[in-house]
Amino acid sequence: MSTIPSGTQFIGLASTVDTTERRSATINAESAAYTMQYLKFDTSGDAVSFVISKDESVSNQPNIYYFKLGIDFGGLEFVEGTTYTLLIDRWRFAEWKGGASINKRQGRFYHEKPADAIGNQRLSEVEITSNFQFVDFNQDRYFKFDPTNLSPNNTGMGYKGRTKNAAASYLNLGFRLRIDNGVDAPIETDYIGYVQMVAFSEGAFATVSYRY
Repeated sequence: MSTIPSGTQFIGLASTVDTTERRSATINAESAAYTMQYLKFDTSGDAVSFVISKDESVSNQPNIYYFKLGIDFGGLEFVEGTTYTLLIDRWRFAEWKGGASINKRQGRFYHEKPADAIGNQRLSEVEITSNFQFVDFNQDRYFKFDPTNLSPNNTGMGYKGRTKNAAASYLNLGFRLRIDNGVDAPIETDYIGYVQMVAFSEGAFATVSYRY
């Protein structure tokens, strides 16, 4: 079991606990708490973390400039043989589907299936390999730009997630962790950090920046 610093999100067992019977849901003296700090973000960037991208599959798209998102994982203790994955969820507004109340989609954070995310060239999962890491999840592909006036929109969103003829577009992201030791069922945390990405168009070029 990996050790995760601070808070009260996970409950683990001391090695001396007898697990032959279903344990009580009550936390007792033989339990140990495994928890996760909130993430710390660094968007100052440097030459290594700077990206220039352009979607050549769509006509008249601008060059997009962005820094990879620097994330401090709060002293996460890495254990050999255990995989740590950053889960990136997008906020989607509530939306009616097909005009019937039964098809109303709730407004919440959604996690895109990795296969779909890769197909859309925007990543929803990134492996964590160090306590501080510049993360590139293809931030530019979370937006697209109108070929006529180059105003930005969020990709893969319904009507309420879109802007129209605006210079900027906003997208909220929530971050979780998945911890998999290859033996037990993987653990997924609650949300441990939030960032708002902002796409801003200035004609021939565009930028993606962060608020947190």
